[in-house]
Amino acid sequence: MKVSLLLFILGSQAIYAASIGSRAVEGDDKQAQPEETSTQSPHGIFRYDRVSVWDKSDLVMKTFEAFSDDSTIGKEPQQLKRRALAPEFAFKILWECDTTTRPEICDAGLKDFTAATRLIAEKLTINEQIVVQAHFKSFCGGVLDANQCEDANILGAAQSVSLFPGAILTSADQTLNTSNTFLYPQSILKQYPMSAQVKEALGQVDISAEFNADYTWIYENKPFPGYPDGNFSLMNVIIHEVLHGLGFDSAFQLFNSIYPFTSSTIPYIAPILYYTGSKRDPTIRDWMPPMPYDGLLRTVDGRPITDWAYRIYKFFPGKDSPQMSSFIPDFERSGDAFTAARELYDIFTSSAAARVTNAVSNTVSNAQIYTPNPYESGSSIAHVDFRTFAQTPDDIMIPQMSPLVNKTWTQIMAGRTEGLFGGNTMGILKGCGWNLPSGRFVHVAEVDGTGSNPRDSAASFISHPSFALIAGVVGIWAMVMI
Repeated sequence: MKVSLLLFILGSQAIYAASIGSRAVEGDDKQAQPEETSTQSPHGIFRYDRVSVWDKSDLVMKTFEAFSDDSTIGKEPQQLKRRALAPEFAFKILWECDTTTRPEICDAGLKDFTAATRLIAEKLTINEQIVVQAHFKSFCGGVLDANQCEDANILGAAQSVSLFPGAILTSADQTLNTSNTFLYPQSILKQYPMSAQVKEALGQVDISAEFNADYTWIYENKPFPGYPDGNFSLMNVIIHEVLHGLGFDSAFQLFNSIYPFTSSTIPYIAPILYYTGSKRDPTIRDWMPPMPYDGLLRTVDGRPITDWAYRIYKFFPGKDSPQMSSFIPDFERSGDAFTAARELYDIFTSSAAARVTNAVSNTVSNAQIYTPNPYESGSSIAHVDFRTFAQTPDDIMIPQMSPLVNKTWTQIMAGRTEGLFGGNTMGILKGCGWNLPSGRFVHVAEVDGTGSNPRDSAASFISHPSFALIAGVVGIWAMVMI
């Protein structure tokens, strides 16, 4: 089955800690929130925390107990008058720079990061400061040959750290259902009015990002006189990666490339698995719910991509927690659920054109997401199409940097009347939850259960209506296709 893709549009704090000295920049420190994990909560809020920027399945699921007086759950929080932060206060950067890097270069990197996040804040309405933990580090010990080190051609990677299953609703619609409930990055949800209980569950960091210090970068703020420019604009890569962390991200992955125990001859795509325990043969807790970006995806005939996800979610072998070594082979023999995963591979490797529909304005534009054949892990799905958008205002979210080699950020932006990024990129961000009209609030899902049952997780809540409802691509940018 070959189906082309249609992208259907529905919308940081930053922390700085450098090895040359730790200091916070751009905004006040926020007192740490309690992060107690409860496995026996009568009902609670789920928060997923990603442990590694390179492994989206490496998650810690935390549950936060409901207040003794839970009369506010499921009700609209008080609408307070909110004012967007000035761009210089919208992000707080936690910058960590390897001790092997010259201090002048560390400082130049931080200056570019600060400038890049201010540019993003000028385009997005940011009411609550966003925290970004950024690490400028060697990926391969100075090696730039991918034949010697597989990460040598990766310039940077980023993702949202804490995610919540829930919805952004209006006063007229307070029902959580499969059409409006996704695994939202915390950076989006905190921009909306929310209950005190949800605020208590917020994590301390919104985005984690890493940048390859093995390269000689093009800095807008040169480290020292006579510094030789490299080939790639650090500002451009920073903006690209931060946008991934702000929600330009998908829960779908090619299983053959990231999990053991899969059949090497059967390529298929499914939502990420949430697992715990040994990496060698971990315990499968559940499927990850779709992210808001996934809720935008449509086939050309208008079918939501999440329709395939819900077919997959129906597979889970009993109430026990299976090991990956048995779960994946059983899934590959599961019938319709596995058929849906095979069909997703065909959809996400379609060469036919895709379009973007903006659900906010109900308009259609001629956008296309990146769906090469064969599938490219780290690049497919969560980028705009390379051929369509290279050297256009939307090229900030193409999957590779080759059209922008040897250009400074100033040269890249020269003559672009749309500013930082084009209308298609802005439409996707709005669809994920950014810059939506006032009068909306956050409704975080809460599950009535012990919290110890793996089926109490967010994907189960979305796909299994028997649960009592009370109330997350690593973005990787490479200099060449990978």
